[in-house]
Amino acid sequence: MEYLRAGRADEALAFFRSVLAANPDELTALNMVGAILCIQDDPEAATGYFERALRISPDFVAARKNLAIAEFELRHYAAAEEHLQVLLELPEAQGQARLFLGMIASESGQHERAVGLLRAAEDWMASQPRALIAFARSLRHVGQRDKALEVLDLARSRDDLTGADLVDAAQVAVAAGRFDQGLADLERAEALDSDLSGIGVRRVEILVQAGRHEDALALARLLAEETPGGALLSLIAELAEAAGDLDGAVMALRRAIQVEPHSEDRYIELSEFCVRYRNSELALEILDLGSRRIANSYRLLVQRGITLGEVQRYDEARKAFATAIGLTPDHSVALTALAVCLILSEEMSEALKALGAGVDRFPHDFYMHYIYGFALDRARAEQGGRAREALAEEHLRRSIELNKAFPSAHYRLGKLLAEREPATATRHLEAAVRLDPQLTAAKYQLGQLYLDSGRLEDGERLMQEVGEAKQRALEQEQVPQFRAVRTAPAR
Repeated sequence: MEYLRAGRADEALAFFRSVLAANPDELTALNMVGAILCIQDDPEAATGYFERALRISPDFVAARKNLAIAEFELRHYAAAEEHLQVLLELPEAQGQARLFLGMIASESGQHERAVGLLRAAEDWMASQPRALIAFARSLRHVGQRDKALEVLDLARSRDDLTGADLVDAAQVAVAAGRFDQGLADLERAEALDSDLSGIGVRRVEILVQAGRHEDALALARLLAEETPGGALLSLIAELAEAAGDLDGAVMALRRAIQVEPHSEDRYIELSEFCVRYRNSELALEILDLGSRRIANSYRLLVQRGITLGEVQRYDEARKAFATAIGLTPDHSVALTALAVCLILSEEMSEALKALGAGVDRFPHDFYMHYIYGFALDRARAEQGGRAREALAEEHLRRSIELNKAFPSAHYRLGKLLAEREPATATRHLEAAVRLDPQLTAAKYQLGQLYLDSGRLEDGERLMQEVGEAKQRALEQEQVPQFRAVRTAPAR
């Protein structure tokens, strides 16, 4: 212990290991080897020693505390929480247990629970700057913005913050609208730890959020000269396109492919750019280049199918989707894209067959349920009207259960229920418009319901917003869309 107090951790570790060599079940030595490994920033190696100690003595509180903290550091939150719940029952360990449970709740988005737990662990919070930052984050989420900023200032006043702590503090500050403070936190984080990755990109993102697009683009280009990376170049392309500099956007996207030739995202981004500016042939060439460099790429094949589908080359698109489906068991994106392709090519029976199997295979995929509900609704005029309507309603409701923030499912369900259940339909259409104020079809349908129910002022306002020119786009908005493959398939 004197070695440890003197900062001679290696000698302390050697001593406790020599104790274990003579007596492998010595509890204090097991706990201390694990604790020293944690001090040396190796919590993964430490967990084995704490687990051995607890197998010998399940009531060894110090080892359980240390194991919970090590699992927390490794972001193994479920395992950490299991040990913390045991400690919560012990008066001598309750404060620390609440502290770490509060931090886990904050990281997991359970902000009300986090605030309650961290308030109850106030005496312990001073020992953990990360707890102060977690407390500030959750306070902001529950609407206590001023208190959150006050706690954040308290955290910043400490002299034991790490660079990573300051990156977290910047995130909370920016979420509360304090952009300059967020930039200052990142500057301080970089000064403390020059090895932190992604600081430059994060600084650019904050400038974008602050509306300082010219500054963001200038900084991004400066950073790319020093250390070009795919994510940074992609951000430059996005900013350049927004500024009307299409040549600059293309150059950035092409350079991103050169920098990261084996990143699927880079080929997808450039192909999407080409499609936006009506050059699908070039988009297909780029995707083919990517497929030659990245063999058997599921995402590139799906994107190729989507590109072909968007120019109505449905037979070729179907072949691409079918090949993609054969590459991985997790092929829900390809399957929904195939179904959309079948719907657009008026092969409704085949689409329904594929989607019926799809919702069984991927029961938690909100988009699969949405597309199935859409197809059933569209096909009910042909045969099985009421039965198909009921099944469409079931799957649209399931889509909303799985993703309450998906406006298209709210719109489609509202439209389906408009005549039979106008009050319920109104609620869903209002949700669709709230989630996507640009969803003209939902506004039009909601305006009709308002007029029919006597809410003349609200109805006329919505109809005026829709306008004659926008009404021409209503039918197009009701066509199902291909799902983007920008991010990797869900695991």
